[in-house]
Amino acid sequence: RSVYQITDEGRQALTEWLSGAANGMLYQDETLLKLCFSPPEEDIIEPALKRVIEQSLDEARAMLAVYEQVLDTNIDAPAPGVPMRCMAISYIRHILEARIKWAEAMLESKDWQAQESTIYRREQRHLTSLLEKQ
Repeated sequence: RSVYQITDEGRQALTEWLSGAANGMLYQDETLLKLCFSPPEEDIIEPALKRVIEQSLDEARAMLAVYEQVLDTNIDAPAPGVPMRCMAISYIRHILEARIKWAEAMLESKDWQAQESTIYRREQRHLTSLLEKQ
């Protein structure tokens, strides 16, 4: 078994990187791409999008189960770095829970085309509310 240790130069580089500003989130989500580029013909696209959303929901639920298991396993571990790993897992859990909530809401909708303006107005109000809190 090989044991690796960080060098003084590596520790300095890590400290500088951790102290710097984060570059933001690089968000890649094929579900989002399919939603943005789907054609407006409801009879063609709705069954396909429903499957995409169902797959997204299943994936998010499976990932959430894994992360919750990891969090439960590490919560009492006295190893260094556990609090930071738990915070990272908590961050991911919140994202997955939001994705699950969104997917369930979309799948409950019966007529996406008819609800388009309602959904848009609701999201616009929510975004405005979030921006006002800043």
